Amino acid sequence: MTNGKCVIYWLELLKETEYLSKEQFDELNDSAIEIIKLIASNIKTVKSNINI
Repeated sequence: MTNGKCVIYWLELLKETEYLSKEQFDELNDSAIEIIKLIASNIKTVKSNINI
């Protein structure tokens, strides 16, 4: 499991156990997905710039 998927898993677990409300989950999940996308994009850019 990648770190990004791990974060989503834990957020879903917190929602299912009602530690987070649906609204809290939605907000955190959306933010986590955006951060994961940004990091993935940055990794791809760095790899292409150093020819890996």
